Amino acid sequence: MGTRSADIGRGLAPAESGVGTLISFSTQPGNVALDGTARNSPFAGALIRHLRSSNDDLSAILIAVRNDVMRETQRRQVPWEHSALTGRFYFPSPPAVAVTPPAAAEPPLPPVAALPSPNAVVRAPTVITGAGAMFPYPIYALWSEAYKKETGIGLNYQSVGSRAGIRQILARTVAFAASDLPLQSADLERDGLLQFPAVMGGAIPIVNIEGVKAGDIALDGAILAKIFLGEIKSWNDPAIQRLNPYVRLPAQPIVAVHRSDASATTYVLTHYLSKVSTDWRTKVGADTTVEWRGGIGAKGNDGVANAVAQTRGAIGYAEYAYARHSKLVFVRMVNRDGRAVAPTPASLMAAAANANWEATPGFGVILTDMPGAESWPFANASFIVMPKRPEDAAATREALKFFAWAFDKGDRLATEMLYAPMPDNVVGAIQRLWAAEIRDAGGKPLVARPN
Repeated sequence: MGTRSADIGRGLAPAESGVGTLISFSTQPGNVALDGTARNSPFAGALIRHLRSSNDDLSAILIAVRNDVMRETQRRQVPWEHSALTGRFYFPSPPAVAVTPPAAAEPPLPPVAALPSPNAVVRAPTVITGAGAMFPYPIYALWSEAYKKETGIGLNYQSVGSRAGIRQILARTVAFAASDLPLQSADLERDGLLQFPAVMGGAIPIVNIEGVKAGDIALDGAILAKIFLGEIKSWNDPAIQRLNPYVRLPAQPIVAVHRSDASATTYVLTHYLSKVSTDWRTKVGADTTVEWRGGIGAKGNDGVANAVAQTRGAIGYAEYAYARHSKLVFVRMVNRDGRAVAPTPASLMAAAANANWEATPGFGVILTDMPGAESWPFANASFIVMPKRPEDAAATREALKFFAWAFDKGDRLATEMLYAPMPDNVVGAIQRLWAAEIRDAGGKPLVARPN
């Protein structure tokens, strides 16, 4: 079926003869097959299964394989990002006579909202195009698979990073872009764009403290700021002990671990600290990367998690889904209403539900220090960016139908992947935004205003 990878030392051994398929790929060690027998990894098992049974094109097969692996391993294994697919993929036609399948009736589109009839009949695209942030890629892939089964319309989403996605929507080469942070309202207005939140995550403090399990201790914003400023130096500091009177905290030095690379997770955390601490706001500020006051720097969620795990007394932070899937030791946070809450989909959704989206220019809400007894204090949404006057109105209309379907039917998949779906009141605001702002070349709305 393929050849071993000399670079990685593991690869697809010749488990099948006569398949006539060569796949050259790049992935992480341990995520590929040892052979074609029962010793297959989740990756190889899914690949063989889809090669045997699927008549889809290669990109559809690869997306299906990736989704199977993420489901089977609860997202602990992610075979690749699009940008890591470095080789060639092809399926030579077999010598047998090709059989042309009968034409299928076009499946009905989901009843999301009544659409005005265009002046001319325009054929809807069979593939929706998008590009941008890597954070939402796994859920977009799962939504795409389910949506295609229901409607026949696929999604080609390139997880190339937020900035690259914005460049593509500015060039109008895709129907939508995705960004981990909202664009400024002035930039949206200048470029004829709008944005709306699609799915949520958050930042979570993680610790390695002797005798402390996940959720055992609580911190507030002032304490967290002083820890990362280097002003609180020991876990039995009186300020921490007052918040946790029933927990015996050790006299263990605190070691702060931070991201060394630019990340939206860092921005969300530092944005929150800037809101709750004047010292943090004036000395450090909020950005995707900042001048940290000491501590250990590490790259990515996995780098921070490994540094915390290997350093006694450490505290760091990680993206919500990564932390929960990896079963990292998290702390509860005291929110704006004075409640100590744990990071859960419900607490992330509570933060979004209590935000005033429609009153915020460009829907650009940063979900930090939101009111509400159940709100997690530093959540973040991933945003979709679209043109208000699209050059290809049919493509934009199909993209809107996809996201309307996701808001209506995609919550279960999002929760299973440890994303937080958008609350109903936010979805209503988003659909009102679509109806008011997105219009075709003749000035007619692409979607009707919801009831």
